[in-house]
Amino acid sequence: MDLAVLEPGDEAYAELNARLVAFNRQQVDWSDQTFTVVVRDGTDDVRGGARGFLRMGAVEVRGVWLDPDLRKSGLGRRLIERLEEEARARGASAALLDTYEFQARGFYESCGYTVLAEFDYPAGLRRFYMTKQL
Repeated sequence: MDLAVLEPGDEAYAELNARLVAFNRQQVDWSDQTFTVVVRDGTDDVRGGARGFLRMGAVEVRGVWLDPDLRKSGLGRRLIERLEEEARARGASAALLDTYEFQARGFYESCGYTVLAEFDYPAGLRRFYMTKQL
């Protein structure tokens, strides 16, 4: 056996991931649901949003964005609450997300999330893994 580094190795990774998912499906209910909550202005332009990825009774909150001029208006909180509401309706009882120290840890804490773990990157940045019971 030899080892090779592929760059970027997308095809090989897709094959390996398919094998991992097949294994996971043998162990637990690995089905998932995804949905996106969007913030639109009067012209239907997307000004913000977040992705919900639901699996095994938990929602992963991903890709949260709100245009800078809309921040600190309460809209971000409404966005997170709407995502959590949809996740609960789909059977989730817990949420998790991650954020870097230069992003929105304080905002998520104000929405009821707590730090579950943190990782210090050698480059000097911190990443926080956060959770909340729904």
